[in-house]
Amino acid sequence: MKTYTVSSSAIAKIDVGGNLANVTYTGGKEYVYEIAEPDAWTAALEAEIAKPDGSVGRFVNRSIREDESLRVVVTA
Repeated sequence: MKTYTVSSSAIAKIDVGGNLANVTYTGGKEYVYEIAEPDAWTAALEAEIAKPDGSVGRFVNRSIREDESLRVVVTA
């Protein structure tokens, strides 16, 4: 499992392992998402984190709502 601690107003950290992403939001809420294409999604996440003007919150939201590469599995 790889942990990404991000600088985001919405997301505190993302743990990725296999085809699951555990997203911890800044308010403490955690969601586990199934990743449709783990290698591609993780590469895109890392690219977003590396961008000086990147937005991890927007990236995750887009992954859920628009391209549907993330699907909620568990809410903690």
